[in-house]
Amino acid sequence: MRKTRRMKKTAGLIALCLVLVLTGCKITNDTDEQPYIEQINYSNLIDTSVQKQLAEIMNSADISPMRQQVFFDHVNQFNNTVSSEGMAAGFEVKQVTEEKYDPYAMQEEWDAAYPDFMGYNCRITAFGLFGDHMTIAADAETREDMILMDMASLEEDSSAMQNDKDMDRFRVLYSTVPTDDTKDVSVHVENLRSDWKNRGIVFDNNPDVSLISVVFHDAWDGENQLFIGHTGVLFQVSETELYFVEKIAFQEPYQLTIFNNRIELNDYLMTKYDTGTGQPTAAPFIMENDELMEGYRSK
Repeated sequence: MRKTRRMKKTAGLIALCLVLVLTGCKITNDTDEQPYIEQINYSNLIDTSVQKQLAEIMNSADISPMRQQVFFDHVNQFNNTVSSEGMAAGFEVKQVTEEKYDPYAMQEEWDAAYPDFMGYNCRITAFGLFGDHMTIAADAETREDMILMDMASLEEDSSAMQNDKDMDRFRVLYSTVPTDDTKDVSVHVENLRSDWKNRGIVFDNNPDVSLISVVFHDAWDGENQLFIGHTGVLFQVSETELYFVEKIAFQEPYQLTIFNNRIELNDYLMTKYDTGTGQPTAAPFIMENDELMEGYRSK
C-alpha cells in the first residue's frame, strides 16, 4: 500500500511539472500578485515643514549636516527660480504618469536666471547626499561618455561635491559598464556588480539609507554598455514607510515620494522609464546599492 501511494504521489508531481512546462505557467509570488500602483503621494519640497521632516529623516540616516545644507540650498535655489504653479508644496496625490507643472516653462525661467548653468540633475543630487555612504577608488578607470552634461554643470558649480576627491569618485560611479548583447537582466546585473567591485565601489551596510539606480542597456554602434539613467536616495523609516528623494531632471523639480514598499517604488520608476517596445536591448533594471532591488519587476 505504501509503495502504491508513493508511486501515485510521484506520478502526480511529474504530471504537474509537465503541465507547467507545456503551458509556460509559473508559480506566482507576492511581487506578481501586487497590482501596479496608479497613484503616488509626493511633495516638491516647497513647504518648510516638509523640508524639516525630511531633514529629521536624513539626520537619522547619518547624512552629514554639510551634505544636507547643500541639498536644501539647491532645492530652494530651484524653487525660488521657477514658478510654483503645478508643484506640490506639502504632500499631494497624483497619477504616476501625471505631470502637473510645465517643464518647458521651468526651462525658460531657469535659463533666464542662469544662462550659463544647466543646474543639478538626479546623479549630481543623489551623489551629493549619499557620498559618505560608499567607498570608491578615486583613481579607478572612468568612462564618462554618458555624463558629459553632468561634468559641464559641475564645472560651473561643484558645490554638491565636498572636495576634488568627490569629483573623481563621481566620475567613477557613473561611468558606463561594458556588457553583453542580451536581454537577460541577470547577466547585466552581474556585469555591473563585477565591474563595480573591480573598480573599488563598495556601499555601506546602512539599513536606513540606500542609493537607488535605474540602469539602462545601450547598444550603440555595436557596443553594449550599461549606464545609470536615473537615480535617487531611499530612506527607510519603517517596514511600511519609505521616502524616495530625487531630482527629476536638470530643469524639473526635486521630489519626495512616500511608498509602502519597494514594489511600489519599482512600479513608479518602471512606469516612467520602462517605455521601450520591441527594442533589441534589455529592459531597465533597478539596483539598490550594488544589488538588484528587492521587488524589481519589468512592466
